Amino acid sequence: MKVNISRVLFAICCAACGVTACKKSGNFSSSEKTISGVTFKSSDNPGLPSDITAIITSDSVKIEFPYGVDVTNLIPSIVFTGKRITPANRTPQNFTNSVVYTVEAENGTTRSYTFSSRILDSTTLLLGRWQVVKDSVSVINFYFSDGEIPLPGVLIGTAQDYYEFYSNQTVYIKENNITGTSHYQFLPNNQMFFDALVLLGNATVLKLTSTDASFSWSTTSSNGGKYYRRIDLKR
Repeated sequence: MKVNISRVLFAICCAACGVTACKKSGNFSSSEKTISGVTFKSSDNPGLPSDITAIITSDSVKIEFPYGVDVTNLIPSIVFTGKRITPANRTPQNFTNSVVYTVEAENGTTRSYTFSSRILDSTTLLLGRWQVVKDSVSVINFYFSDGEIPLPGVLIGTAQDYYEFYSNQTVYIKENNITGTSHYQFLPNNQMFFDALVLLGNATVLKLTSTDASFSWSTTSSNGGKYYRRIDLKR
C-alpha cells in the first residue's frame, strides 16, 4: 500500500496544533474592515492651501477645513483595511453634509463611518499675533489721486515685525519700524477690508489656516497703472 507522505505530515501538523480540522490558508476570509487614515491632499484639491488630516474616532471621521474652502467637490485619500470601500476611494464628493463610507471585509461583513466637516470661523482663526514673513509691493505707472506714488519693494519680516488681530476687529501692526492700528472686517467671497488701506480697496484672502495667512491687494489707477501688494504672515 502506498502512503501519501504529504497527507501524513499535514495530519500530524493538525494534531500537534490541537485542531480537529484544518483549512488551507487560501480559504480564510478576513473580517477586518477599518479606516485608519483620511487625508485631503492639496495636490488632489487645488482649493486647499495645504494637506488636511481628518480625526478618526470610533465610527466617525471629522474634518476641519480652513476659511474659504469650497467643500462641494473634494477628493479624500483613505487608508483602509478590507475588500472594498463605498463610495470609492479618491473620488470627488460633496462634503457640505455628512457622507457615509462603508468598508466591506473579505468575509462580506461591513462597517460604516460617517464623515462630517466644518469650515473654521475666519475671525477665530485670525485672532492673535502673526509674524511677518514677507510684504511685497509691485508698481507699474501707478499713482494715487493725490499724486502720491507708492514705492515698490520687498520686506522680509524679522522677529520684530508682526500683526496682532483682536476680537474687536482691530489689528495692531508693527512692521519695518512703523507702528499703527487699523480696523478690519471679513466680507463675502474671500474679501477683507482694512481701513488703513482703504485707498487700495478690499484685500483678497489668499490663505487662512491656523498657521499661515496671506492677503493681497490689486488695483488700477486712472492712468491705467497697476499696483499689487501681498502680505504673508505665519504663527
